[in-house]
Amino acid sequence: MSVLSPVRTASREPFAGAHPWGSLDVRPSVPSAVRQLRLRVAEPGTSPQELRLLRAHHSWPVTGALVAVAVLVLGSLVVAPAIAALVALAVHVTGAIALGVATRQGREHERELVASVVVTQESLVTLGDPARLRATAARLCALDRARASGRLDEVGYLARWAEVWRALPER
Repeated sequence: MSVLSPVRTASREPFAGAHPWGSLDVRPSVPSAVRQLRLRVAEPGTSPQELRLLRAHHSWPVTGALVAVAVLVLGSLVVAPAIAALVALAVHVTGAIALGVATRQGREHERELVASVVVTQESLVTLGDPARLRATAARLCALDRARASGRLDEVGYLARWAEVWRALPER
């Protein structure tokens, strides 16, 4: 069994707002031999709106850059390129600051596990604890399925989510 296969299975669960506990990101880096796994778990009781803001904050470096490029390209059609560049930079920085302020408290209570898997010519090198990450993600996804099927009520769901959250290292 591959080190990544259970994480791949867990990562097939729908993301965008489907997990009230946070997110599981599987990111290959530029060389395809490196894969980073990041499990973020919000404090139990975090609202869907707070989770959307946390996800926006985590994705802002890339999303903000894409927005800035779009502003730069479209702005250059209307004003001087230097002004469009300043506006694009202002949009990116303003978005980062606004999301940083809006998510400050949520980020303080968010916990995460990170593991990287690197394939070399000789072996498979793991950084972090992919087994713990995999088990934690599987437990959280199982909680989601149990709640969706009616086997677990909201109070039980929050209690078990809290158990998982407390077991993760603080930031």
